[in-house]
Amino acid sequence: MMDSFIFDFETLGTDVQTLPILSVACYAFDTKRFKTNPYKLEEIIIESKFRKFSVEDQVKNYNRIINKDTLDWWVSQGQEVVDANLKASDNDKPLSELHSMFLAEYPSNAYVYTRGNTFDPMIITALCKQLNLVEPYPWWKVRDMRSLIDGLTWGHDVNTTFIPDGIVEDELQLHDPRTDIALDVMRFQAIIQATT
Repeated sequence: MMDSFIFDFETLGTDVQTLPILSVACYAFDTKRFKTNPYKLEEIIIESKFRKFSVEDQVKNYNRIINKDTLDWWVSQGQEVVDANLKASDNDKPLSELHSMFLAEYPSNAYVYTRGNTFDPMIITALCKQLNLVEPYPWWKVRDMRSLIDGLTWGHDVNTTFIPDGIVEDELQLHDPRTDIALDVMRFQAIIQATT
């Protein structure tokens, strides 16, 4: 039974009310597996659900605003990152598909995790309000990984962005939401394995 759900956005801004969404990844997972059948990073990356969205659609149809500083940051990450995240494609989805994706992937009654609660969940809330939709999960199920890691490692000097043992940082595809959620699940798992 999947008791947890994690998601992450890549965006072209920081204002949750108006930013364009570049992409999202989400993944349902079972915390009981942490000890009995541990997750592998590649497994999560491959099995996560991913959508890249049309920025043009969002600017034109939803009055989303590209933040110049955020755009400049993306451009500074190099051509490969720019091509993967900013380059328009015929496969880019309309923003209207985001809500149905979450409804299809969210396991009923699961806890919902994001890196932090002051960004990704607020994007969903703002978007649902703008489109007059019900949020795809109960608000009281939302948790955040930074607080979880801080709480589970209280009294120890553990950075919330640590790279778990066995993962080679140089091999990670940075600025990809699939990698981001996979790393957070692996961090959660590593701490549970070490402390229980």
